[in-house]
Amino acid sequence: MDQTILNLLLSNLDACQEDSASETSSIISGFDSMNIRCQGNCYQKVKAILQQAADAIKFKDWQIDNLIMALKRNTDVKISSENNVSGVEQKKTDKDKNIEEIILRYENQLKEALALLKESSLMLKNCETQKQQLKDELAEKTKVVSQLKEANALSKESNERVRSLEIQEHKLEQQLATKITAIDVQIINFEQDKKIYPDQTEVFCGRYGPHLFQVSNDIVGPGWLIIWRMAMVNGALKTNVNVKHEIVQSIVNSQRHELYIYKVDEEGRTSYAHFDNFSLYASPHSFYYVKSLDLLSSSIKVCGSLVNTQYSTMINGFNSNNKCVLYQLMIREKHI
Repeated sequence: MDQTILNLLLSNLDACQEDSASETSSIISGFDSMNIRCQGNCYQKVKAILQQAADAIKFKDWQIDNLIMALKRNTDVKISSENNVSGVEQKKTDKDKNIEEIILRYENQLKEALALLKESSLMLKNCETQKQQLKDELAEKTKVVSQLKEANALSKESNERVRSLEIQEHKLEQQLATKITAIDVQIINFEQDKKIYPDQTEVFCGRYGPHLFQVSNDIVGPGWLIIWRMAMVNGALKTNVNVKHEIVQSIVNSQRHELYIYKVDEEGRTSYAHFDNFSLYASPHSFYYVKSLDLLSSSIKVCGSLVNTQYSTMINGFNSNNKCVLYQLMIREKHI
């Protein structure tokens, strides 16, 4: 039975080479048609073996088909690639031939074009160099123009200052000329006043007899007799005129008199106090006091009445400022 099965298998395999699937099917069908009887279940075992062989053959056929298809695809791609490469090379060859023909045909024109291109490159470089030089020159000219503008502005400002100084100089010359003229007039007037209003005068003071007084004609008008005067000498304020109190009393009590106090500080500022109806009286102890004194005007602040104030105290009170460089008391007869 085993030999019969084997011969059947071989005959079926040899007869079916075109389609392996139909071959395996016909083998199994033939085996069934034989209706072979055997002991036990050997029939089923042989059928199972045949079925496994058929499945294995199908699987191998499937692998072979896939391999054939893959090889076919690769072959088609290779053939297509070779065809494409061949076409490109053909085209390239044709293009090269065309280029060679063009080069051979226009070789001289190409040489001239290359020469022109080289010359153009040189000209372009020269133009770039000239452009940079022009930029540098323009920057330098711009700098010079800026400096010229600054110089012109300074010159204009200087000219304006010069004109301003010339105007100021002219004004100062005019003022100086005016002051010189005024001083000349003052000198002339002073020379004339000197004859009319002398610097010294002699006054007869009753029982005290004649007394020589200095006269101040240049502060508040002529005719003022100086009765007390202090001036700065070598950095110290010293008294250089001090008319005796009793002589002052004799003069001011004989007729109505004005009193003028004049001060000058170290910075040249002046101050004054102008009084009317100045008179004195003597105490039993020979101290002299203010009998009457009426304030007319003053740049010095005066508070309260000075009547009954001791004469020497009043003099020192108006000279309490140590910065004073000139301190002068004057009297003049009141003309009503």
